[in-house]
Amino acid sequence: MPLHPYRETENEIRDEHREDARAAIEAMREPTDEMLDAGNVEGTIEPLGASETWELMIDAALASQ
Repeated sequence: MPLHPYRETENEIRDEHREDARAAIEAMREPTDEMLDAGNVEGTIEPLGASETWELMIDAALASQ
């Protein structure tokens, strides 16, 4: 990846990406109503685990964009 002229090192680029990723995760910390609705899967034959519920909630967050 070529460096941008205003960035001195690859570490600065990596750190910037990590900050962006952290901000995105923090934004998802409080679920939206759509995420809560997607995660509420009452009435299913088999209860969903945390992983499946998480995926449904994240899919709902991505769909609301």
